Amino acid sequence: MDFEHALEVLKKADGDEASVRLASVDLQFPDLSETERARLREALEAAAVPHWFDDKILAALLNVASDDAAQTSVRLRQLSVVEPFSARGPIASNVHEKSRLALRARMKKEVPA
Repeated sequence: MDFEHALEVLKKADGDEASVRLASVDLQFPDLSETERARLREALEAAAVPHWFDDKILAALLNVASDDAAQTSVRLRQLSVVEPFSARGPIASNVHEKSRLALRARMKKEVPA
């Protein structure tokens, strides 16, 4: 991704904290298809619901097979807004607190159910 495209992605976020966090998917994975990036953004939002997640929790949240959840988890861990949560195991992670709270607030506003 070139600098101009990265600026455009961030400009679309319009300063909204949750949108900036979701834009991190586009910035980190510009070579994935839009469909794949949309799935990753959805997974990032799902991962923000619990305090921490691993492959099993992610599979349950997304209602996908464990292999799909494992692949998604690997990609999520490449995002700067996701950090290791070693207290719960070697592949446990969490969405950084400030990002987690911003994403939760957005979901509560847009999809309260």
